[in-house]
Amino acid sequence: MKKAVLSFLVAAALVGVGIGAYLATSRDPIAPTAPGPIAKTDVEPTEAPVTSTPASTGELVRVFGAVTDATTGEVIEGAQVRVRREGRPEEGEAPEPAEALSDASGVFEVRVDPGAFNAIICSAPGYTRQRATLRTENRSEVRSDFQLVRGGTVMGKITDSVTGAPIEGIAIELLGAQENAMERMRSRGQDPSRRANSQADGSYVLDGVPAGSYRAALSMRDTGYLYKPEGALPIDVEAGKTLEGVDFTLEKGAEITGFVRDEGGAPIAGANAIAISSQIIQQPM
Repeated sequence: MKKAVLSFLVAAALVGVGIGAYLATSRDPIAPTAPGPIAKTDVEPTEAPVTSTPASTGELVRVFGAVTDATTGEVIEGAQVRVRREGRPEEGEAPEPAEALSDASGVFEVRVDPGAFNAIICSAPGYTRQRATLRTENRSEVRSDFQLVRGGTVMGKITDSVTGAPIEGIAIELLGAQENAMERMRSRGQDPSRRANSQADGSYVLDGVPAGSYRAALSMRDTGYLYKPEGALPIDVEAGKTLEGVDFTLEKGAEITGFVRDEGGAPIAGANAIAISSQIIQQPM
């Protein structure tokens, strides 16, 4: 009896193995599933903030930086940073300049429309003014640091030569010792530290003037006072120092009045009358 049971179990096992082998060889093989893409975790950072692209059209660009003393490296608080459009605007009027002041850490920040401005200017009391080109197209951040250089200060007073009374509204300008007419016109627009007007008490102050040699000259059209170019005063400006006593006394000129009429005696409005020296007229052509 035991031999019969054992023989039956062995036969069953052999039949099972045969069935398994048949199923394994008769079915179509199942293709393995391709693995999915591996997530990249170490993304490369951008090269610099100025190269990043705004996320959407119309996003404001962050213009920021730090203002420090070029000599000591100390931060400068209260420096004025102005972002503006220079030159002729391509379409319409130039946008209003954007401004910011540096904080206690010397840091400033202003947000502007992409491509709206092309220049950034930094100035602070006692320092020379600095300008840099600004490009904000296709960028979300632009960093522009300033290391300001100490300038000098020029002070003086303008008075009437006869009465000693102060004269208000006279423009004083510092001209480079070797500066020609074209350089003078360019400096007027780029360096306002070299130009100021006399106040009600006749005083004026030029602050943040770059060190160098200058001629202090006056411009006083329609003031009623006389002034000749040879009356310019030679001065030397030193960084971090104040030059006082650059004073002018002016002589009052004569007043000429009259009427301008046409051939029929009717008055003509808007005509210009100019007084020309007889010496100029008498000079040979």
